[in-house]
Amino acid sequence: MNQTPAAPLEVQFTNTSTFYTSVVWDFGPGEGTSTLNNPVHFYSTPGTYLVKLLITSPGGCLDSAFHTIRLDDTAGSRVDYLPIGGCKPLDVNLNIVTAATISSYYWDFGDGNTATSTTPTTNHIYTSFGNFLPKVIMTDPSGCIIPLQGLDTVFVIGARANFGVDDSLFCDFGTTQLQISAGTLVMAALPLSKTLLIPMQLRDYILFNWLSLHKLVVVIL
Repeated sequence: MNQTPAAPLEVQFTNTSTFYTSVVWDFGPGEGTSTLNNPVHFYSTPGTYLVKLLITSPGGCLDSAFHTIRLDDTAGSRVDYLPIGGCKPLDVNLNIVTAATISSYYWDFGDGNTATSTTPTTNHIYTSFGNFLPKVIMTDPSGCIIPLQGLDTVFVIGARANFGVDDSLFCDFGTTQLQISAGTLVMAALPLSKTLLIPMQLRDYILFNWLSLHKLVVVIL
């Protein structure tokens, strides 16, 4: 039977042998031995260890049993992702780099969205602007949980266009005041087939002096 958790690992061994008078445990190369019936051993170095239990019967006969323990190295595990900045919606590719044997990945993208996969690579689209730090929880085949956190913050930028007017109906001509929410803006006045592009401030005025139906469009630059 094989066990594949990550180092460091504390293992409780249980002797289920019968008809014996003494036991000797060998925990693998460089890991020492024990004559306790149910010893506890601490593995701190990644590697593969063949554990041997040797028993002696009342008549002096010997018998042995073996168990393989493999400890994965997770010290260099990391989560990489690109790009780490841009305008929304921002499509980010995430990839896990690890020497460990992993069976599942639970992704937390930092924006309230999560996902589960069995592969070390996934994509996520950030649809709101802000600063986000991706995280992932890896689970190995034995059920050990290995958490990882990204090193770089994902910066998603953007703007939300909105404006209001103090009047929208005139008899001949009139001036309307625009109150714009935020940003560096250009206001376009569209009287039928005419187009005017006028730089605007957060609170500005525009004069309409021809008869027509005007459509106002705010563009964020």
